[in-house]
Amino acid sequence: MQRNIHGGDIYSEVIEYDFSVNTNPLECAQLHKELLERASVKLGHYPDPEQRRFREAVARIEGVASENVWGCNGASEGFMAIINMLNPAKALLIDPCFAGYRYALAAKNCRIETYRLDEANDFQVGEAFIEGLKKYAGEGLDLLMLANPNNPTGKVISEDILIAILETCRVHDIKLVIDECFLRMSSSKKSMVQHINEYNGLYVVNAFTKLFSIPGIRVGYIVSQAQNIERIKGFTPEWNMSVLAHEAGVLCGEYLRDRNWQQETDSLVLEERRFLQDELRRLGLEVWDSDTCFILFCSNITDLKEELIKRRILIRDCSNYEGLGKGYYRIAVKQHSENVELIAALKDIIGG
Repeated sequence: MQRNIHGGDIYSEVIEYDFSVNTNPLECAQLHKELLERASVKLGHYPDPEQRRFREAVARIEGVASENVWGCNGASEGFMAIINMLNPAKALLIDPCFAGYRYALAAKNCRIETYRLDEANDFQVGEAFIEGLKKYAGEGLDLLMLANPNNPTGKVISEDILIAILETCRVHDIKLVIDECFLRMSSSKKSMVQHINEYNGLYVVNAFTKLFSIPGIRVGYIVSQAQNIERIKGFTPEWNMSVLAHEAGVLCGEYLRDRNWQQETDSLVLEERRFLQDELRRLGLEVWDSDTCFILFCSNITDLKEELIKRRILIRDCSNYEGLGKGYYRIAVKQHSENVELIAALKDIIGG
């Protein structure tokens, strides 16, 4: 089974600027230092198997009870746990979408149906998708997995469409997994967590990985009805989160509650996303407007990733996304100085 399906491979080449991983461009060094100081005094102990402080911290920022939360070794473990628990025979994905969903579904030999998003319609999930969902519902669909915003297109799904999707899933008893890992870095922050009590088949997966630039720690969580959470526990390992991950979750919760982290993130992402989109278009590239911290674009240079690696810059080649192909790339929104370096390198390659 293919495992190298994501960005972030800074180990195969010498990389100075990694635009393949969509972490927060905000400076996170102080948070990382504080986290290590807190965790260092607890490294000689096992983590709490019930994740009490972690679940309480997440519950406060999500507006739910701690019984509605279960922590995971990154969002990826959350997807695996839910799929192992539900054991679906048939699942629906949109194309293009995050490759990790296929990876998790393949472990259960689940049949995957796909709905191809319309590139000419900016890859939007809209009314046409709901009609398609109803069609699949009549054909024995068990599970729908969606990201909001979608990866790699960067498009947020509107609240009215999400509610219509939720209602369709409820009526047809289709389990719904919503991935909100990038929602807090997006222009719309309408979380589906507020709807968990309306349908016991709704599972919202999130992570602190991207918002606080801690992909190396793996801090994800699931929010669902309490009875679902109790079952999910049995599909994750004992002590599935380290002491460091527990402390990270607690500290991230504090940053979201007590500091201007969210506002500063929003301001920086919006400003730098606009800069990158404008500069990419000036280079003659086809660029799709994004609602979040990464941008999808297309070039007629099919070895653009390799050309940038020669300049110690890594971007995400999206040719392995279903529904895309050669020439499609995704870049993260970074600090302005880093974004300037990327644009300069692209100008050198493309000309302009």
